[in-house]
Amino acid sequence: MAAPSAGHPWGALRRGPEGERLLLVVLALLLIPCGIALYIAVHAIPGPRGSHLAVVPPVLRVVGASAALFGVCGFGVTRLLLPDSLRARELLWVLPVGACSSGLAITVLCAVHVRFDDALIAVLVAGALVSAYAVRRRGWGPRPRLELAGPAYLGALIVALAIVPMASLGYVTVTGDGSDAHLASGTAQFLMHSLPASINVNEPVNQMPGTWLSKYPIYYAYAGVSQLAGLPTWQVLAALEGVMLALAAVGVYLLAREALGAPAWLALIAMGVVALDRASLRTGLNPFYNQTWGYFALPFSITLGWIAVRRGQAGQGRRALPLLALFLVIEGFAYPLALPLALIPLVVGWALERRERRRRGEPVAGLRTLYRGRRSLIWMIPLGLILLGPVWATGQKLVTAVPVLLPGNRLLRGWAGQVGGYVPVWQFFGLATGNLHWVALAGLAALVLVAVRGLPRSLGAGLLVLLALGVLFDVYVRHRSHGWYFHYKILSFIGPLAVLLAVVGAARARRRLAVPLLVALLASAAVAGDEEIQATGEQLGSPTIALGTWSAAVPANASIRLDMDPPLQLWAAYFLYRHPLCSEHPLLSPYPRVPASRKADYVVVHPALNEPSDAVGGPLRLNVGYGLYRLRPSIAGPDLCSRTRINEAAPDTRGPS
Repeated sequence: MAAPSAGHPWGALRRGPEGERLLLVVLALLLIPCGIALYIAVHAIPGPRGSHLAVVPPVLRVVGASAALFGVCGFGVTRLLLPDSLRARELLWVLPVGACSSGLAITVLCAVHVRFDDALIAVLVAGALVSAYAVRRRGWGPRPRLELAGPAYLGALIVALAIVPMASLGYVTVTGDGSDAHLASGTAQFLMHSLPASINVNEPVNQMPGTWLSKYPIYYAYAGVSQLAGLPTWQVLAALEGVMLALAAVGVYLLAREALGAPAWLALIAMGVVALDRASLRTGLNPFYNQTWGYFALPFSITLGWIAVRRGQAGQGRRALPLLALFLVIEGFAYPLALPLALIPLVVGWALERRERRRRGEPVAGLRTLYRGRRSLIWMIPLGLILLGPVWATGQKLVTAVPVLLPGNRLLRGWAGQVGGYVPVWQFFGLATGNLHWVALAGLAALVLVAVRGLPRSLGAGLLVLLALGVLFDVYVRHRSHGWYFHYKILSFIGPLAVLLAVVGAARARRRLAVPLLVALLASAAVAGDEEIQATGEQLGSPTIALGTWSAAVPANASIRLDMDPPLQLWAAYFLYRHPLCSEHPLLSPYPRVPASRKADYVVVHPALNEPSDAVGGPLRLNVGYGLYRLRPSIAGPDLCSRTRINEAAPDTRGPS
């Protein structure tokens, strides 16, 4: 951001530590009402009174386990690899870097058949040793600044907001409507007890899903947090999503500070507005675990990409390349179709900077200059091998996605996902209401242009090209059959980025407009975020969780038939996985399903009192959702129930998950 003019409203207050401290204190005081609103929001949602705090101890265990794993694995790497120009806010990089490096390290060890528990211990020990070496070589780093308290405080508030739907229920569970949640929890549990490429029928999910073969690092990180927290993976998911949303918000703060040149107070406001955006909250609350990691890595990738491009002239840009590669690898592994979103600003900025240097007659570095003899192979070969994973994963998704998106081809319903229709556009841009939303969107677009005009040309052009291509792609898919999934995903990524630029643009407005615009953006985001939180419902209820205790009432190896709506079979099978399962009407979807069979030893029905005609006697177990009955042994036909799930998912039917 260019230096403010003498008459700019923030000119005096952005200079010097006194102004910074004053504004951070004022903003912290303004955030106290947000905490009160958080408390009110918990009590405004129907739920058992007096039990909201029951989720706090397990949530603190998850947060502590995440901080321990990510902190130990991230401190040394950050201390050694972070460019000197970013040292002032080094501590904000530790946990994000640790989240990426821990998952990758455990993946590498487990890929060579190291047991998960041993791999986790080895990674923690290695992280501690790397940290000790980094301190010995480079010291403890700069003294923490007061500025860091703002993002830390707001990050904690974001975690609290993320668990409000769960707290309103009074017990640890999974919220939202993303049915990938059962598969995410089961995959993390599978990897804790099984080799990556194996099949284990003793787990709720028997094997790594075929369309998730690139996602090992993020699920090993999930498994590591679950192991350290001492909680089942399904009890970890909601709190871990809150942690990842908080780390993504820290990435937004760093993008605003390091790349956009915003002062600390403005970056903190931008962090809060983007975190409250419906698109951000919806990603974590539903929860869409894979997408959350892609969303988390994006702002860090853009920031490091800009540092590498802008300061490459003096040779300092190379210092950003290792960490840039780390976040790009995670971006590609976690959500392959999001990788181009991180690469577009990088490529556009690099091309413009390269052309400008050539115009000035300065030496221009190219790919050939990276090779400086055989010693360069020491880092080039390992980096190339690591990049093969995300490149392959991205290519696999593009091979399946591009053909159905080309004109003249029918966009398959299997790519429509669970959205079921087009989400209103205004919900992706921090707006509280759809009234006059086109006027509000036009105003946001104007603020984005104001922000881009104040940025260096290569950075502004890269971000503008990214937003423009995203909008054009959204317009294109809105005219295709079943295009709402692509519509939802692309706007979930570019919407928060546009909101960030709008906040920066508002601060650059005229003296009398800046404060009202910032207040309006913050208030609108707060209302929208509150509505999204209160709209997030229960996915995994206590009656379903209770099925896990019903196994003791059923003899070992006795088969159970699931008589319920097919979607309910996902979590029911998850908690009854110790027995052979089947259904007369199994779920016909890309998810692993139970086999079809009428004959079984027992049956679990929903609703609870919907006694099947082939049952013997009354219910053996009963709760408000389900009933357990014994079936007649004389039922005709073979018992085809099995602990092995049927996997029929093809890459072109799972969609861009």
